[in-house]
Formats: sequence, structure tokens, C-alpha cells
Amino acid sequence: GLIKSIEVLLIANSAYVYNGMFNVLVDEFNKYSIEKELNIHLNLVLFSSDTTAFYSDEYGNTVDSLLLRKSEKYDIYCFDSVYNNRYGQYLEDIENLLKQYHMDDHLNLYNKGNALKTSKFGEKWIGLVIFPFSFYFLFSFFIILLSRITQNSNFFFKKNYILNNFLIKKKLH
Repeated sequence: GLIKSIEVLLIANSAYVYNGMFNVLVDEFNKYSIEKELNIHLNLVLFSSDTTAFYSDEYGNTVDSLLLRKSEKYDIYCFDSVYNNRYGQYLEDIENLLKQYHMDDHLNLYNKGNALKTSKFGEKWIGLVIFPFSFYFLFSFFIILLSRITQNSNFFFKKNYILNNFLIKKKLH
């Protein structure tokens, strides 16, 4: 039978200069997912200077509201690291999870300089920097997904499926 792909919903905001970047990255991710038979489709909700007059305030208020309510509407939150203090308290520490899946070596890529500063909230790893147009961007989406605050069993099924599926496909290809 036909295998239905898992839908992953990404919310992001973007200033004028970056408006096209997220669309390109989402398109590239979806192509990669098809090529590697990951059965994952990434959808984007973008707050931008093209779509909203006060995009930064609206995005920030929307994310605040979603995180406070522990909403399950979005799977991945992209935000500028200047907001780590604003959102960090709501996000899980992903370091132990990465160790559990023997992926802690990936954190070493972020373990120095500005990458370290932008990935942590206090001692807690809350996300990873997106390196545009690279394999690490694709992988970072999975990692950011794992840092989501929701504790719902369907979400755990989704993230474990995504993580396990990705690791299996990575080993096979």
C-alpha cells in the first residue's frame, strides 16, 4: 500500500534579506526526504516582512503563547538566538537525548565559539544553529524537533520515528 509521509510543521520568522531562505531550505529538505525515502514532509509557516507588517512582534507573541500553552500545533520552532533567554526555559535539553542515540558527537560541531553561545540556555542545549544549504541544516531540523517541549505520546512516536528512520536510512545510504 501507499505509505503516508509524516507531516512536520515548522514556524519561523524572517527579515527582508532572508525571506526566501526558509522556502529554499524547506524545499531542499523535502527533496532530500524523497531521495532518501524518509517519508517526512516539512511544511513552513513563515512570519515575514512580506506577509505581516509587524512580523517580529507578532511572531514573538505567537511563539510565547504557543510555548506557554504547551501547544502541539508546531513541531519545529526557528528563532534568532537573541531570544534564547525568552524561549529557553520552555525547551528541553537535547544533550542527553543525543547521547542516548549515540549522536553526541554532533554536538561537538557546536561546542566552541559562537555556535556554543547560540545553542545553549545556561547549561541546557536548546537547539542548534542552522547552517544554510548544508547537510547539517537538514540534520539540525531533526535535532531542533527533538527539543520541542511537548510530552505527548503521539509526538514521541513522531520524533522517535523520524530519528530512527533517519538513522536507519543514513546507515543504508
